[in-house]
Amino acid sequence: MESELQELKDMRRRRGSEEPKMDITPMIDVTFLLLIFFIVASRLDPQMVVDLAKAKHGGAIPEKTSAVLVVTQDNPDNPSIFKGASKEVANQITGSPEEQEEAIRAFVDEECSGGKRYVLIKAERGVKYRHMDRIYKAVKQGITDQQIHVAVIEKR
Repeated sequence: MESELQELKDMRRRRGSEEPKMDITPMIDVTFLLLIFFIVASRLDPQMVVDLAKAKHGGAIPEKTSAVLVVTQDNPDNPSIFKGASKEVANQITGSPEEQEEAIRAFVDEECSGGKRYVLIKAERGVKYRHMDRIYKAVKQGITDQQIHVAVIEKR
């Protein structure tokens, strides 16, 4: 009986001394499959690049030599667009998106033919990218040699 007890104790020691091992090969396989999926599924479109002004080290763009558009997020589906640096109701561009784009092109063309060197689009944080892209494309159609700069209006 004592030999059986001793044998059971030895078996318990042998079982307890073994550390459980985990095979991480399937986890590595899943990681590589996800990596390959995201590489293949992602789409890089170099034509959609927008040059954003650097917050600390960017050059200053004087508003006197710029055609300025202000974009506010009053309505998430249709942001308000204003001609000039202020948000006056008289300077608001209204209408359908196509009418807004035409008004933006006309405004930018008029300002740039008057000697403006830059176009500055100032948008509030939270304005959806699709709206900014639409405004950017409309501005781009209305200019020849001018540079376009996009800035974010920080709310305090």
